[in-house]
Amino acid sequence: MAENAATLNAKVRTEVGKGPSRRIRAQGLVPAVLYGPHTEKPMQLAVDPLALKKAIQTPFRFNTVLEFQLEGAGKRTALVKDVQVDPVGREIVHADFIEVRLDEKVKVNVPVSLTGKAAGSTEGGIVSQVTRELVVLAFPKDIPEKLELDVSPLKIGGSLHVSDMKLPAGVTAKTKADITVAVCSVPEEVVEATVAAAPAAGAAPAAGAAPAAGAAPAAGAAPAAGGKAEPAKKEEKKK
Repeated sequence: MAENAATLNAKVRTEVGKGPSRRIRAQGLVPAVLYGPHTEKPMQLAVDPLALKKAIQTPFRFNTVLEFQLEGAGKRTALVKDVQVDPVGREIVHADFIEVRLDEKVKVNVPVSLTGKAAGSTEGGIVSQVTRELVVLAFPKDIPEKLELDVSPLKIGGSLHVSDMKLPAGVTAKTKADITVAVCSVPEEVVEATVAAAPAAGAAPAAGAAPAAGAAPAAGAAPAAGGKAEPAKKEEKKK
């Protein structure tokens, strides 16, 4: 059995609806459904919620390959598609499984983890992870636990993208290559200090500062030293 696989027993049920679902839960089981491209019609199941929790309590979580042992219906291989949890008691109340084939690739979401120390962090830069999951295509038993991105070459103001990631053999990214995964930004306090130190646009010159060359003197101001004063015009006598 592969590292990311677990065995789970399940019963096939024929009744559907709220009434049968309540009876299933009263037996300590939860209703579930199994479907997929190779399943003629959805298969109604009843599974042990504790066994299901234990089966997916692996580092792979919902990407754990489940090998179902079905009473009277042989074996099926599936992945967890969705789990509904009671908001109060946090117990599983329903589960959806999608049937897969071990020789066919499937599309799944895999978490992304950053490794290494960014070059920009030694200069005070802050590394932020923008993308935390990637959509990939892989054979069920080749689905990785996580994908890693080495941020060592990341400098202040720089960014790393999906295209910078080294994916495991047999795994193909379905997320666009130019999607940003991590960035290294300048600390906010450094930006604020730089803005505060810069003179504001249109600010008045400091007291005692000489006027700019060619600038006209202010109204009523004394002429500059060495300048020739223009005589005031006499007021014409009224006739």
